[in-house]
Amino acid sequence: MKEDGMRPDLPEESEQEENGGEEEQYRCLMVTTGREESTVRLMNAIHLGRGIVPKRIRVRRVRGEWLEDEAPMLPGYVFIREETEIPIQAYQRLQDVIRVLRYDQEPNGYMRARDLRFARALFRVEGVVSPLKAVDEGDRIRITDGMLRDMNGTVLSVDRHKRQAKVRLDLMGMSRVICMNYVLLEKEEQGTDGPPDRAEAAPETGLKGENGK
Repeated sequence: MKEDGMRPDLPEESEQEENGGEEEQYRCLMVTTGREESTVRLMNAIHLGRGIVPKRIRVRRVRGEWLEDEAPMLPGYVFIREETEIPIQAYQRLQDVIRVLRYDQEPNGYMRARDLRFARALFRVEGVVSPLKAVDEGDRIRITDGMLRDMNGTVLSVDRHKRQAKVRLDLMGMSRVICMNYVLLEKEEQGTDGPPDRAEAAPETGLKGENGK
């Protein structure tokens, strides 16, 4: 990735995802870490698209009990959905916006292909990603959640004690490693989501996870 946050090229044409008749366009902004929420409030107030801050449901064990709360999933990033085209300069003028992520061949910064699928998936869940569904196969944990595919995610390792999977996300030419909690399905629930399209093993843990690439 270039220093200005641009990706060298758009994905191959065969990988591009059609809009399916939707008029909405999606962008991703890099903003000052800690100022994501205030940036979204400002944009929503002045009708500069609709912004969300990606979050994940974090599950922690405290004094023997499992507790849930929300935590940032991609600190420093805001996703935007536009129903009508907005000049990119409108975002660049905002105080806490560092840059609008964009491709070389897409100067307006509109997301395409797998990146577009990720943005749509985030808006479907209002920006809050639940723990991933998984099954225990004895010698390994297998992630079966379709959300992992939508996130362009690849499982790198697993921590059974913390019920966490380390996931690499690929977004507009950048890679970020995040921790996602997982929940184990009961036996009668297993297989309801269908098998993953592709799986990638993590040899050091025996983990098998879905590869969304």
